[in-house]
Amino acid sequence: MRLIDIMMSGLGLQIKGDMYAKGERRGRMSSSLRPALNDVIRKVLTRAKPQVRSLVKTRYTYKGAVSPKVRITGSSGTLTVSGRRNRIQRFQYKRPSKKRQMYAEVVRGQGGTIPRAWLWRGRGTYYRRLTEARRPIKSIYGPSVGEMAGKEPEVATRIIDHITQGINEEMPRLAEMIGGHIGTLMTEQFIGGSMV
Repeated sequence: MRLIDIMMSGLGLQIKGDMYAKGERRGRMSSSLRPALNDVIRKVLTRAKPQVRSLVKTRYTYKGAVSPKVRITGSSGTLTVSGRRNRIQRFQYKRPSKKRQMYAEVVRGQGGTIPRAWLWRGRGTYYRRLTEARRPIKSIYGPSVGEMAGKEPEVATRIIDHITQGINEEMPRLAEMIGGHIGTLMTEQFIGGSMV
């Protein structure tokens, strides 16, 4: 039987494969099937990398690099998109001045003003005052690349759909290679910790 799980969280996506021949104990993979499965997982995840970049750049005004990493271990593959929270300067923004408030647009078409924002030049970071008083202050950050790719339902769902489509395209070729083995395709999608 062939079992492929797709799991996604805010930091990355993992595909696990489990193949075994008729009569073999569940969870034990035939040695001849492992290279074929690994090849399918690697090909599908590698093809998904430019799709992840494109979806993040289409949805967000992010100016930095989106660098998904693919790792194959055993019979599973992981596509990971991670990073720290990004300063607001990495998105579309207009500096505040005496005449206007700071304007920022993180998600395309959903921008707005940020009142009482100012640049702390020594740190290179924008802050905003939470009240009319000098304190408290809070730094202004946008989401991390992992959040943009994994926690945003629109982007995450489209990434999962692209990978599922790639697996479905590769299954007939894999079925020919495994010949007498039986199989099914199952996908489990987890976005932000809840199953979709």
